[in-house]
Amino acid sequence: MNSTADVAHLRQGCFRLLSRGFARPGTHDREAFEQAGTVLDTLGLDAFAFAPAVWGWLDRFALANEAALESEYVRLFESGTDGALCSPMESQHLGSVRAGDAATIAARVESALRRYGVVVDDGRAPDHVGWQLELGARLCASEQACGESGDEAGVTAALHELEELTATLGRWVPRLHRSLVRHDRTGVYGSLSGAAVAFLIHEGDLVRRAVYGDGKR
Repeated sequence: MNSTADVAHLRQGCFRLLSRGFARPGTHDREAFEQAGTVLDTLGLDAFAFAPAVWGWLDRFALANEAALESEYVRLFESGTDGALCSPMESQHLGSVRAGDAATIAARVESALRRYGVVVDDGRAPDHVGWQLELGARLCASEQACGESGDEAGVTAALHELEELTATLGRWVPRLHRSLVRHDRTGVYGSLSGAAVAFLIHEGDLVRRAVYGDGKR
C-alpha cells in the first residue's frame, strides 16, 4: 500500500516528467527520463491504472532517434504559417482569438506559475501544456508541504487549484492527443499525450474526491 507521502511524490513526479516530455528534446533527456522512470517505479507507479500509458511512452522514447524527435517536435509544435500543426497551447483550443482570449488565458496561467515560483523563460507561451503540467507539479508539492506542516487552508487551496487545472486541461489535451495520434510520425508524442490524458483523468478524480468527498462532483 502506498503511503500518502509516496502518492504525493508520485503525482508530483508524473506531472513533472510529462511536462518535460513536452519540452524541446535535449541531449540529456534520455538519461533523465530513465532515472525518473526508476523513481516512479520505486514509488509504486504500477499500482495505478495510467501506468501502462506512462511506460509505453517511456519505452517509445528510449528507442527513438534523437534527431528525428527534435525534427518532429518542430514540425508538430512550432512550425506553420497559421500556427503549429498540433498546437500545445490552451489558447489555441479554448476561447476566441479574435476576442482576445489568448492574452487572458496566458496571463491567468503565468500568474499562477509565478505564485509557485515558476518563471516562463524558454520561449514557450505560459499556457503551453508543458508549463501547465509543471504548475501541477508545483501544486502537488504545495499540497504535500502544507499537509506536513498542518496548514489545512493551504492544502485546500492547492487542491482547488489542482481541480481547476485538471478540469481545464481535460477540456483540450484529449483534442491535442487525437491530433498527435494522426500526425506524429515517431509515435513518441502521440504516446506522450496519451499518457498525459490517462494521468489527468486519474488526478482529476483524485482531487475531486479530496475536495468534495466520495460520490460528489
